[in-house]
Amino acid sequence: YDVQIAFRQTVFDGLSTWNATKRQKLQTKQAFLNLRGVVTKTASSVRQGFDAILWRTEAVAAERQRVEEFDQVVKLTERKRAVGDVPEFEALRAQAELAGARADLAEAIRAEKQAEQAFRRLLQISPFGGALVLSGGFAPRPFNLTFDDAVSQARANRSDLAAASVAVEAAQRNLAADAGSSYLPKIDAFATYGTRTSYYTSSYRLKGWTYGLSGQWNIFEGGAARG
Repeated sequence: YDVQIAFRQTVFDGLSTWNATKRQKLQTKQAFLNLRGVVTKTASSVRQGFDAILWRTEAVAAERQRVEEFDQVVKLTERKRAVGDVPEFEALRAQAELAGARADLAEAIRAEKQAEQAFRRLLQISPFGGALVLSGGFAPRPFNLTFDDAVSQARANRSDLAAASVAVEAAQRNLAADAGSSYLPKIDAFATYGTRTSYYTSSYRLKGWTYGLSGQWNIFEGGAARG
């Protein structure tokens, strides 16, 4: 009989495993940065949609007030025309301004409804629900930044830029792993335990360990390693 048990372990693979591990970590970091970018963009879109509704609501209120004011002007002008204080032309002009204000009010209401529907789509709210009631008022937020400061903050804070940088580094690690597997040697450590009967007499048994290192190094491949 002849029985062997062999153990083999790669001790050096041209840094391929090390670079592959680094690449996996970078890809994980890139995925996290992409997720953070999606969350940030979603929060920004919600903020913009929220402010858009508040702004449109205030615009509708302002247009309603304009209509009420022009309606009062029309009534006053009609009374003055009735007693001869103003010509008929003034009454017609006041009516035209009232009609224009009503058209502006209708446009403001349309824009408000459009902003509300966009906000519902953003939040995945059914368009057939009740009217949205948002608390708070629209208040513009000042930004005291120069252009250079704005660019610097964008470079420091935008996660998509960081994710793109990490993607480049991961690609470089991938190239390094391929280069290591192509140009550097591979070394394995092995240990073998064997037992067998002698070729000359079956009553005598041979056994023992064999261990050492084995390697492979493609020194020349006709340029194939360059791709």
